[in-house]
Amino acid sequence: MPAYFCFKIASAILLLKVCASYLTVGGYGEFAQLVQFGTVLNLLAVGGAQNGLIRQSAAAGDEDQLAGIHGAALIIWIAAALLLLVPLCLASK
Repeated sequence: MPAYFCFKIASAILLLKVCASYLTVGGYGEFAQLVQFGTVLNLLAVGGAQNGLIRQSAAAGDEDQLAGIHGAALIIWIAAALLLLVPLCLASK
């Protein structure tokens, strides 16, 4: 596991270095904000939201319960995206 995380961090640093070389200052700033937004959503998933949804999906008794769980997951992700994307858009101006 430590090697995986080291590879992941090294890849991210390399990607940002390459982007800094080829993007304008404004373009790099926008790209960096999108990467940070993706990181925050990933932290939400790793922090338990995704794990809980997987467990609830596995425990669903029928298709109606599973559809309800998927609907709740969609609402959670839309709300998280809106809550995080709006401040990022406002801060980028």
